Amino acid sequence: MRLRTVAVFAAGYVLGTKAGRERYAQIVEGVQRVAREVQERQAARVAEQSRSKRPRRARAE
Repeated sequence: MRLRTVAVFAAGYVLGTKAGRERYAQIVEGVQRVAREVQERQAARVAEQSRSKRPRRARAE
């Protein structure tokens, strides 16, 4: 009985840690994707602000 309990616990632990690592990798990937999107939006906002602050050239008549 005791060996069976240890074997079941060991199998559950191994399967749980594998699933845990995969889920952790999914979470990390999601966080990195969100961080990239935030950086891209900030860069776009800065670029838009710098374009709007640029003096416009006078047209040659």
